[in-house]
Amino acid sequence: MKNCAIFFLILGVVILGLASPCQAANVLATTFVSVDPDTFPDISFRLRLVSPQPIPQESIHFEVMEDENNVASLGVTAENPRLRYILALDCSSDTGTELSMLARSAGIFIASMTADAEIGIISFADAVSLDHEFSSNQSSLINAVNSIEAGGTSALYDAIYKSCETFGPPADQSEIRTLIILTTGADGKSEKTVEQAIEMAQKSAVRIIMVAFGNSIDTPTMKNIVKETKGGFLNVPTPKELPEICKKINRKIQSEQYFKFNFRTPNSNRDGTIRQLKLMCSFEKDAGQGTTQYAAPSESSPSSENDPIPSDVAQDENQETAREGNTGAGTVPNFNPPTPKVNVHELKNKLNNLNINDSEDLMDE
Repeated sequence: MKNCAIFFLILGVVILGLASPCQAANVLATTFVSVDPDTFPDISFRLRLVSPQPIPQESIHFEVMEDENNVASLGVTAENPRLRYILALDCSSDTGTELSMLARSAGIFIASMTADAEIGIISFADAVSLDHEFSSNQSSLINAVNSIEAGGTSALYDAIYKSCETFGPPADQSEIRTLIILTTGADGKSEKTVEQAIEMAQKSAVRIIMVAFGNSIDTPTMKNIVKETKGGFLNVPTPKELPEICKKINRKIQSEQYFKFNFRTPNSNRDGTIRQLKLMCSFEKDAGQGTTQYAAPSESSPSSENDPIPSDVAQDENQETAREGNTGAGTVPNFNPPTPKVNVHELKNKLNNLNINDSEDLMDE
């Protein structure tokens, strides 16, 4: 295998006005690109687009500029990534009589998923249990959920760690991994720390959607978990609203579209510079744009597959629709799949000064 340095790009794109004229829809698209010495100056990246309803690829016009130079021959291909989910259910004593509502909500989510989606079931209290391996058999998954019993103390961080470990190392950049947790919103008995749980999620490229209910929610910690994994946090007023929330999460996930882009950089010099990218897109009368940066390889930089460049390169600083805070039963976040954390090599100091706007993104429905 050739030694190579892999560069990751995070690109945030905001498109406005895809709903009715009186209510602009907030649509967030994120992408990343991997570049190595074998493919540079050819650049590819994947874009995720969320809109109230799917937009045909031929109806969207995309343009890319690098350092104010137009990119020629932009290739765009719609993708159908592999979808894998884990539903993690808090079955601690704090859940109590609400466990049946959690099971019902999980069943609704499972039954409304696409036939090709793979789902695993985990329950947690004093210990974490893998109740069902990844499967598309909805009946079998629902039976596993209905067999869960309540009792013990919530080991929430252990559940996150075990769930992400169950996904395994990321093997395919086009695979979308999502951990959905229904919980009382506080940890009581984990051996793992929250930092260890977050690190495992980042290494496994898992986004976490946290749905919390009850009177003891550790909101700051929950928000930090979803921020670091580019997921979403929903504070549900009462458990009876969980079924509707699960329906909305499902609709939001199924509204995601993925595109792969290919182009040749106008500047093929291997000079180690930071390149500015701007992506512009339009749909009918609506338009939006996003900006980001990536690091070009350097002729003098040694390459090693064990020492890649950080993925945390940059993200759009002008995402007007990104905002932080709780969401109620009527709002569901845009969920951004995280890019795996990687080690720092030569451009560490330069790249660490580039900020990523990975705040929680919310979309009203």
